[in-house]
Formats: sequence, C-alpha cells, structure tokens
Amino acid sequence: MSKRLLSAGMALCICLLLCGCDSWMNGRYSNVTPHRQENTEESNRVSEVRTYTELRQKLEELVESGRESTLIYMSGGTQSQLESYMEMACSYVENHNAIGAYAVDEITYDVGTSSAKPAAAVAVKYLHGQSEILRMDKVKTMGEAAALVSSALDNCDPNVVVRVEQYRALDFTKFIQAYVDDHPQRCMEAPGISAEVYPKSGDERVIRISFTYQTDRESLRDMQIAVQQIFSSAKLYVNENALSWEKCSQLYSFLMERYAYKIESSVTPSYSLLYQGIGDSKAFATVYAAMCRQVGLTCQVVSGTKDGQPWYWNTLLIDDVYYHVDLLRCRSNDSFFTMTENQMDGYEWNETDLLNRFAD
Repeated sequence: MSKRLLSAGMALCICLLLCGCDSWMNGRYSNVTPHRQENTEESNRVSEVRTYTELRQKLEELVESGRESTLIYMSGGTQSQLESYMEMACSYVENHNAIGAYAVDEITYDVGTSSAKPAAAVAVKYLHGQSEILRMDKVKTMGEAAALVSSALDNCDPNVVVRVEQYRALDFTKFIQAYVDDHPQRCMEAPGISAEVYPKSGDERVIRISFTYQTDRESLRDMQIAVQQIFSSAKLYVNENALSWEKCSQLYSFLMERYAYKIESSVTPSYSLLYQGIGDSKAFATVYAAMCRQVGLTCQVVSGTKDGQPWYWNTLLIDDVYYHVDLLRCRSNDSFFTMTENQMDGYEWNETDLLNRFAD
C-alpha cells in the first residue's frame, strides 16, 4: 500500500472547514481565528484519540457513516507516531472492515500539528456513497440474510446488499436456484447471478448479489400476478376433504385440462406452462410440486435422467411411503399413476439428495 498524502492546500481547506485551526503544519496560518460554533455536525467531524485502537475506531465510524472527511487529534503522542498509526488504520479499514472493504475506494490523509498536538486531516473517496451505506440492510445471521435474498427474488429486484454480523459460507448460486425451483408461483425466471463478499475473511461482512434477467421487471411482475391467480384456481379445484392420493390426481387433471402442451423449454417456465401451454419436464415438476404443497401434500422435485437423458419428475410422501410421479409419462399414458422405486426402470437419481430435500 502506498503512503497516502493530501496536498497541502487540500489539508488546509479541511483544517479550516472543520475546526477553524489556530495553527497547522508547524504554526503556519496562526493568524486565522474564525468564530467557532459548537454543534453536533462539527463534533462528529473532529475527534481526539490516544491510542491506535481509538484511532482505528474513529476511522471505522467515519466510513460506516459514509462521511467524507474528519480531523483527528492525538494526545500524548508524536507526529511520526500518528503517521504510523494512520497508515496501519487506513489499511485495516480498507481491507478488513466490512463497509470499508465494500464501499471505500481510497482513504487519504495529511499529518501535521494543530493546537500543539499531532493531527491528521482525513478524506475518503467512496465507490458506494453515503445514501447506499445508510440504507443497507444489517442482519445478524445468514438465515436472515438468506430471507432478504429470497425477498429480492420475489420482487424481481436487480440486486441485494446486506451487512451480516455472523457470516458463514453459503453457495449462493445453489441456494438461489433451489429457491427459484421451489417457488414457481413467485419466481418467473431464474436470473444470472453475480455474488461478492467483502472482506474476504472475518465474521462481519457485506454481501452483494446482482441478478440479471432476460425479461424486464415490469413484465415479470405481471407474469407473477397471472401465475398466482392460476395457483389460486388450482387450490380451489382440489376437494379439501379428499384423500391425499385423490388430491394428487385432481391437481394432475387441473394441469392437463388446460392445454395439449408443447414440450419445450422456456426462460419463464411457470408462466409459459400455465399461460402458453409450453413446458418441459422441469416446468411440469416444479409447478406440480408447488401446487401440491399449497394443498398440504408433501411433494419434491427430483432431478436425474430418464433413459440416459436429463429429466425431472416428482416424489410424493403418502402414508409414510415414497411414490414417484412423472407427469409427462402420465400424459403419454393419458392417466395419472404413481410408481414405487422398483418400478422406476430407466430412471436414475441421487437418493441422498432426495432424502435431504425431504428433510429440509
């Protein structure tokens, strides 16, 4: 890290602005004695420290508030000591503080004397400004952070930025894909994902996840409303007093009565399936599973292969027994039927992954 130095002119401006200095840089401008009005804003911009720890805390407070400048006096130390402390503290804040690592481009400073004390005029250049810093969500656990990510997906937001106190590693791509698959009534499109974490180590970090959609946000929200209406109709279609197997069959009938269906993939799978009659095995499986769950059935999506080709189907838990349902196979046979594991000739899947999904 290179040594940070402000120009003398800039340092003077900061000095005069913040405290009406009676001396700076060994007594120059000692004849300047402007009126000093004490207020909260000024007290926030001028501080006094004794130790390195106190100095670092002041710099952290500076960047976490998104302010651009401050003047720090040091009591009981020398100018060279303050300069050494400043170099270490700036490096720490830029590389190890969560907000500093995320938001700060550079911290610059000039060390001199003021009121016969060592002092540092500090300026901060930000990559992300004060308004973004102050409105950033702050949570304690990764579970709370995950809930904010889920909400951003529901709202088709372009990104989410969250500060988490107790960071734990999370495969964001896997988590987001699973959420999209489990909520086809809310998530119309699986977005492209870019996830970054600041800093690279430590308990407290800032997480920024950006989402890239092929469909514009307004259209996605319109699709969302339309799909949720169909989900509501599906719930009404099912007899709430029916047995579990009968409910499964009724939901199958609800889907198959809508269209003859064209088996193709789509970037908006649930909308395309329910409003255009276009879908692949994954679209059928994810929509069917979500519809089953909304009427109280235990249903999961299984990914694997059928006759060596990538394929999706469902697994139902009825009366403590697992049954497999391949809606497209049922469609080919023009009837709803379930299969036990022994009847799944030609299918392959990861049994452990399936059991873990039921456990979740």
